[in-house]
Amino acid sequence: MAATVAAVTAVTAGSGLIAPAAAVAKNGRLAFPNASNLVLQPLTGAPSVIKDRRATIIGSSRSGRLMALSSGTDGDVTIADGRGRVIRRIDFRGIVIHSLDISPDGRRLALTAFRDAEPGRLNLFPYVADISGRGLTRVTTRLRHTFDLRFTRDGRAFVYAGAPTTGDFVACPSLRRVRLDGTRDTLLYEAVGGTLPCALSFALSPAGNSAVFTGDPAPGQLPPPGTLVRTGVYQVALTGRATPRLLHPQAFAVAWAPDGDQVAFSSLAGTYRMRAGGGTATRVSPTPTLAMTWLKAAG
Repeated sequence: MAATVAAVTAVTAGSGLIAPAAAVAKNGRLAFPNASNLVLQPLTGAPSVIKDRRATIIGSSRSGRLMALSSGTDGDVTIADGRGRVIRRIDFRGIVIHSLDISPDGRRLALTAFRDAEPGRLNLFPYVADISGRGLTRVTTRLRHTFDLRFTRDGRAFVYAGAPTTGDFVACPSLRRVRLDGTRDTLLYEAVGGTLPCALSFALSPAGNSAVFTGDPAPGQLPPPGTLVRTGVYQVALTGRATPRLLHPQAFAVAWAPDGDQVAFSSLAGTYRMRAGGGTATRVSPTPTLAMTWLKAAG
């Protein structure tokens, strides 16, 4: 693992409730940023909206007890509990955050970020840090350009969507798993441009043996005229050689329910849920989003 690459300033904020919390059904609720606010959306009923104009990126622990938010324009991270109460604000200097996740035990933060000290477009790297914001360290991965990442069940590794780069060209991203010290970088799903869809953003099943992802089915081709959303939502077993199944032809973001039975996705028409493996999509919210997480019900 590489040495620490960015200075960190952590500031503990008050933990007072900053918005009314939505009633939580037994199967939890979705949390997603929209118009720079945070939406806590039960699967039925009205949402609660937390006024946080810096939220465009979100991640959470598997328990749903912690969330991480970022503006996506700087190195800012806000750690909040599952009800939206701010616990800590962190400033990772010298990077611009692209995606976030929290380890299952709530002790570590993983992120992908552009680093200011390395100019150019092909410097999107994975990092880990303590949940306090200390010890930000880059993880060396086999594929340089890392779009997204999620901790494994034991918190000792993460799965990442990564792509090789050649000059200014970024190839089709595949899914791989690597330990936090940069060892055992293993292929889980190999995307083949033009044959199998590229994996851009993703969510893991609770067991960690499958993933849903937003993918471009034809990355080397121009989209048909009038096409507004190029990526669809796919589900794939993480065996290294599985063929993904298309669940819906349009999707920006995905999440997997804590009980494993359902997945969620967002498109131009709103945010939806359906059974894992496919089926009829039920609209949960008319609000679309570019990032989401599924919080486990309390208790």
